[in-house]
Order: sequence, then structure tokens, then C-alpha cells
Amino acid sequence: MKNSNIVKLFPKLIYVADDVSLDNLNFLESYIVDNKNNTQRNNYLNVDSSKNTIKKLKHIHPFNKLCDEVLHHMKIFLSEIGYSKNRIDNLYISDCWFNVSGKGDFNAAHIHAGSVLSAAFYVKVCPENIITFFNSNLFSCIEPPDYPLEEINSSEVNFKCEKGRLIIFPSDFMHSTPSQQSENLKIMISFNSLFENKNEI
Repeated sequence: MKNSNIVKLFPKLIYVADDVSLDNLNFLESYIVDNKNNTQRNNYLNVDSSKNTIKKLKHIHPFNKLCDEVLHHMKIFLSEIGYSKNRIDNLYISDCWFNVSGKGDFNAAHIHAGSVLSAAFYVKVCPENIITFFNSNLFSCIEPPDYPLEEINSSEVNFKCEKGRLIIFPSDFMHSTPSQQSENLKIMISFNSLFENKNEI
């Protein structure tokens, strides 16, 4: 019998950086708490979110400084996976917003349509807080084995939310956050990015 092997194709990539913008956290938290009432909820954002209420947040201090840091990390990510310098230089933060979660709040599984890379940055967290990413490459017709090859057939992977942690991921990567049990607040900031189209300038 000839040799056989499993070929692993098309991995999903996530970039995680810790201790990001630590000197800015108090300013960010203060602004968000002061503006918590200027938020909305919808069918998948079951949290207090500025997504549709505070436009151009990325230009407001101290969010503008954080956007610069997030963009820097996004460009590192793209460089590590082989994007050209010209392409990387054209990346920009297209949108950012904050979410505030309390007891019972959650985000249903979703993607960030119309974006290249997205990011989650954690300003304030509870010990239980996680973000879950879902594997869209699973077989639809068979169950995984009892001895799962975790990198191949895990249905989901959890990342712990840590204060000052930045998680960058392709915007079409399905993700969610479970219902929070703690009474304390979780504060996070989300980002989307795009490649600048020089033909439209």
C-alpha cells in the first residue's frame, strides 16, 4: 500500500498582542463610561454599543491614538503573512466603536462584512470574559473522532479577554461572546479596516 498523509490547507490566522496602549486605558475607560448612555442595541449587538450612535469616533482623542496603534499591529500581521509593502501601506482604519457589557449581555455569532481585518481591544474585563471563534472548515457529514486533532477539527476556539489585549482577525472569521454572568462591566473597542482605493481619491 502506498504511503498516505493528511494535507492541511487554508489555515485561519489570528494575531494577539498584549499590553497594548496601557498608558491610554484610563482615558479610554473614562470617555466610554461618560458616553455609555449614547449607545444602542440591535439583533446581534446585545450590548451597549456606539456602533451606530457616535460617528467618527476614530478621530476623537484618545481613540485616534489607539487607532494608530491598532493599524500598526494590523500592518505587522499583514507583513508576517506575506502582503506586499505597497498593499500594507494602503491599509487604514475605516471604523471603530465601543461596546459595554454587563450581566446577561452577549454578542451573537457574526462577521464584519465589508472589512479586510477587524480587531477587538479590551479596556476593562471580568475574569470570565472570552471571545469565541468558529471553525467554518469542519466536515458537515461526520462527527470528529474521540481523539480530536485540535488544530484540524475543533468546532470553536476561545481566547481570554485580557485588559490591554488586542486580537486581530480576518473580518469574515465568525465569532461571538457568551452571555456574561458578572455584574461588573466589560469594555471593549472594535475596529474595521480597508485598503485605500487610489482610483477613488
